Amino acid sequence: MDALTAFFGTDEIPYSVTSAVTGTTHSFNSFEDVVTEVDNARIYGGMHYRHSVKQGNRLGRLVTEYILRHHAPGSSDGAKIDCKRQARWGVSWGDATVTLRVSK
Repeated sequence: MDALTAFFGTDEIPYSVTSAVTGTTHSFNSFEDVVTEVDNARIYGGMHYRHSVKQGNRLGRLVTEYILRHHAPGSSDGAKIDCKRQARWGVSWGDATVTLRVSK
């Protein structure tokens, strides 16, 4: 989610995840909200311990920082990507679709 935060310049992007299987939609107010929910689901589901989840999040942030600093367009010096335009971004996998609609 750190890459999306860098792209949009903020973590506070409301978005929804819709399941075609259950017909339900789950809404979030920020990228960090979904990270927290996924973290807890992995812990409560017995797949991971909290320490493992937090270390995984830390590793993901370090990778994102490296990529943004060294490989992202317009950010060779580590500057944030500037996206001052209307954006619509969507991705689907399995039975889930995520769509972000942002107007800056």
